[in-house]
Formats: sequence, structure tokens, C-alpha cells
Amino acid sequence: MRTEELLALGVFGRTSRLGQRIELLLDRDYSAPVSKSRIAISATVLAGCIIGAGSAPSVFALAQSAEFDVTSVRRNLDGCCTTFGVGQGGSGGHAVTVKTLIGVAYRVQEFQISGGPNWVGSDRFDVEGKTEDRSADPDRLRLMLQALLGDRFQLKLHREIRESSVYELTAAKGGIKIKSSADQSAAIDGPSATGAPNHGNMRVGASSLTGNAVTLALFTKLLSQRLDGPVIDGTNLAGRYDIRLQWMPDPGENPLDPGGNVLPPEESSGLSIFAAIQEQLGLELTAARGPVEILVIDRVERPNEN
Repeated sequence: MRTEELLALGVFGRTSRLGQRIELLLDRDYSAPVSKSRIAISATVLAGCIIGAGSAPSVFALAQSAEFDVTSVRRNLDGCCTTFGVGQGGSGGHAVTVKTLIGVAYRVQEFQISGGPNWVGSDRFDVEGKTEDRSADPDRLRLMLQALLGDRFQLKLHREIRESSVYELTAAKGGIKIKSSADQSAAIDGPSATGAPNHGNMRVGASSLTGNAVTLALFTKLLSQRLDGPVIDGTNLAGRYDIRLQWMPDPGENPLDPGGNVLPPEESSGLSIFAAIQEQLGLELTAARGPVEILVIDRVERPNEN
């Protein structure tokens, strides 16, 4: 599998310098650095999961009840080959920013995180937390990662809900053109045809998104990262689809994969991403208003390394 192929929602590469690849499970949110589009998006949204500010204390209190058995935090100086995620009894990342780890721990995307000093989005660290229970539920591992961030980075957050601009993905007037997958099973990394991503996965290219038996929810998540702004699924389409989208990047844009690694250039269709979505997929992005959830950083400190 190529390193730019999306493995179970965003961990790139089969190995990391943490000693093992930490996987994210399909249909669970993840966050990662993305390329900067010229589209101005003024706010953020967590589609399908709106939690009021009043519930924040209970959420953060849960993080204190789950901790890793072993943790390690070191400053990364090579800046190469970012990987991150949760799974196999651990969580963390290699060459990862604090902002990215916040996104992983709280299941939000980076544009949903506000506040804090500049270094939380630029300085990179090697962070690893391990528990003896390799079968630990990913949600529990996220709580452990929240506790790690609170302990090692002195992180304190609060949530805010606002209404702001979003993009809504809907069916175009001419009807949808995406093909329903022959195999509708929810299996991850199942066999695929030559050249296609594994079943349930999407491959991210510099100017393409290719999916094999993926949900529209996953597709919209990757669109939101590519546009660096919120996209919500308004298609009402259930099931899994085979998707092939090609477009022309903006002039001067250096597309990155969800790990923040530069993607190699590839052939493009000559269309903007908006025109390509309509022409190739029979879908369209329209401006809308929607509820916004953001995490605001109240406090964060550089860690003591070990």
C-alpha cells in the first residue's frame, strides 16, 4: 500500500518511529494538518455531534479516570514522516504537533481548535502512551491521551458553540453519479482491485480523492480537511460508494496529506474542486449556516521531556 493511502481514517505508512503503527478505526473522527486553501472559512463545525458548553466539565473529568501505564514525550527535530492515531493499546504520534494531538484526543479537526501560543501548531514532538491492555477500546485510549496532554502539557480547554458558515454537500440537480459499491460490508482493509485503495479506505493525492466502498461521512471529512473548513453531509445517502475525484489545485498550493507530509504532484482534471465534485460525482457544495463547536485552549505549556 502506498504511503499516501489513507489507512483507517488517516494514519499514513505501515510503521512509525514509535515502534509500531497506531491505527485509527474506520468511522471514527480524526484530525491532521491539511493544505491551506484560498477559500476563506470563518468558523468551524463538528457535524453530527453538538455538545453544549455546559457538558464540558463531565467530558474533561472522564479524562482524569483513564491514564496510560507508560508515557514518553520528546521534542522531534527531524520533522519527517508524521504519523498519529489510537489503537493496539496505545496512542500518540511521531513528528506531531500538540494541536494535532488535541484533535485526535477530542475527535475534532484542527480548524476547530482555537487559542494557545503559535508553537502548539508548529513545534513537533514524539509522543507515546501505552497501556498493558492492547485490546483497550479506542474511546478509552482517547481519554488516556486527554489525560496525557493535561499532565505533560498542562493543557486546559473549554468548548464553545457558535453558528457560522459551513459548506453542505448535496445531490446536484442532474442526479448523483457516484457508484454504489458491490460489496457493502463494513470490513476495513479488505481485498481490493489492483490500484484501488483497500475496502473501506480512501487514498489522498495532491489533487485527488479515491475511495473504495466508503461512506459519504468519511468523504465529507476528507473534503473538510482539503478545504480547511467545515463540510457537512446533506446528501441523505446511506451505504458505501466507490469515489474517484480529480481537480486542479490552486496556484502555489502545496497539498499535504492528513499527516502534514507533502504530497507528490499528479495529473489533474483542470477543474476546480467545486466544479469537479459536480461534474464527476453529481454532487455539489453550497454555502450554508450551521452550529459550530470549537475547543478553546485556555492553558498549555511546553513539556518536560523524558
